[in-house]
Amino acid sequence: MTASRIAHEGEKGTIFKLLMDGASREILLPVLGFHNVSNALAAAAASSAAGATFDAICQGLMAFKPVGGRMEVYRLKNGGTLIDDTYNANPASVAVALKTLQGLKGECRSTVILGDMLELGGEAEKYHEEIGAIWPTRGQQGLPPGDFAKTTAKGP
Repeated sequence: MTASRIAHEGEKGTIFKLLMDGASREILLPVLGFHNVSNALAAAAASSAAGATFDAICQGLMAFKPVGGRMEVYRLKNGGTLIDDTYNANPASVAVALKTLQGLKGECRSTVILGDMLELGGEAEKYHEEIGAIWPTRGQQGLPPGDFAKTTAKGP
């Protein structure tokens, strides 16, 4: 099982060609982020192993509904795009959200509003510094609010 021709379809989601057992179909996965294609392939493989047909797998992937607050995209009245990735954010999800925003914004300016990533234990400061290190390389501006705002803003 593989995916090819992976691309963003704006706020509609991510499009790719699913190849499975000699069959193929173009899938519009209604969630942003190239990383979600890997999640879709894992779901497709598990469904296939459980006996689901290729058609049922394709229909299921295209009907996917993300958890609220996880890579949800909103088009703003001023033409801007808002990505809400606030659900239990972690270093990996924040990094992917920043990368996805970079891919969507093209030549437009973007602003990022970050809150603290919680439940990181004793490594919290280190992880916030790591996000601070990649944030400016993505061409985004903004101010991270929260207890770790200064740590994120200064980077490593």
